[in-house]
Amino acid sequence: MIKNLRDPTSEYFRTIKLFKSDVKLYLANIFLTHIGYGIFYVLFNLYILQIGYDLDFIGYLTSIGNFGTALMAIPAGLIIHRFGLKRPLVISSLLILLFSILLVSTTSNILLIIFNLALGFVISLSMVVRSPLLTKSSSKIERTHLFGFSFGLMMISSVVGSVLGGYLPNLIKYCTNFTDEATIFRISLILGGIISSLGLIPTLKISKDKITTFNKLGRRILKIKYPKLYAKLLTPHLLLGLGAGTVMPFLNVFFKKHLNASTSQIGIIFALGSLTTGIASFLIPFVTKRFGKVMGVCILEISSLPFLLMIALIPNITLVAIFYVIRQALMNMASPIYSNFVMETVPSEERSITSGFSSFIWSMGWAISSFYSGIIMKNYGYNIPFFICFVFYLLSVVTFISFFRKSEKK
Repeated sequence: MIKNLRDPTSEYFRTIKLFKSDVKLYLANIFLTHIGYGIFYVLFNLYILQIGYDLDFIGYLTSIGNFGTALMAIPAGLIIHRFGLKRPLVISSLLILLFSILLVSTTSNILLIIFNLALGFVISLSMVVRSPLLTKSSSKIERTHLFGFSFGLMMISSVVGSVLGGYLPNLIKYCTNFTDEATIFRISLILGGIISSLGLIPTLKISKDKITTFNKLGRRILKIKYPKLYAKLLTPHLLLGLGAGTVMPFLNVFFKKHLNASTSQIGIIFALGSLTTGIASFLIPFVTKRFGKVMGVCILEISSLPFLLMIALIPNITLVAIFYVIRQALMNMASPIYSNFVMETVPSEERSITSGFSSFIWSMGWAISSFYSGIIMKNYGYNIPFFICFVFYLLSVVTFISFFRKSEKK
């Protein structure tokens, strides 16, 4: 029994050693940037409430940011083809820092919308780079491990960010004379942006890549080889985005207002969710080996749905925290498996464009659903969006398995 356990574990670590230097540098970038993202995720909506806005404006602001990400997603694929992977990654890192600081330095609703839209643009560029870079810098031998490992590392760094986000306001209050909550939240968010910017250092050492011409790219995007395949790949992703946008942007507000959690408690809950997801993500190669990529995605997503409902139905913060942690691990484990499946399904020369389409569809789903979800939460309570999310998630699983249940064998 011990030997059987050791064999897959040893194989896992042997495969990890195959990661190339560019991959290791990019993983360092992921770790540092997602610490800042973790801080931002815990505090930003609470900061918006603190400066006098309500749930409907949070929904509108989230929608605008994701709309910007969606608008930029397909052009981001074009930019990557034109300028390679490294330069867009470096430029987007710098601009994310700039617009993050500008975003939390104003209370004007117009400027909040403008800066959040701009931040959505540059985050889109950073997101679209990820899958093509990981795919390009790996062989099929270690690729599944790499996607799982990178996602797990992302979650682990989010743990650090969530804990910092939960405790930074109290730490700043203790170490300074500041008493205004909005100012304390603002300083915490700026510190998160600075930590994220440190991810630029390893990025600068990534080797330059070959660049295609813009004209060649233009012809390529207008002549996608398999349009029906893209429709099948992206439809479940759109449904998933529509579901996620109804709930995920508002979880910190849900814990704060509905369950009366403190900022530090929210940080700990988010950290536990990211930590469990991160640890579970290292098991992704074993899941795909046992069930395959398609069934692996479906089993994980279906398993998460009962816990989503229990979050909405049980008004106990301890139980809800447990359900949240389990749901996060199960649902988020499916994400890198899906990304890997998509990247291996489409032609290699269309991976950047595919990543752009995927980001566009996901962000558009978030933009649409987060807009109406903020209004629903404000007028009809916090629970209804969870039921809407459940329906979209279920539809996503059904469409994905119906489209691809036989394709993996082929």
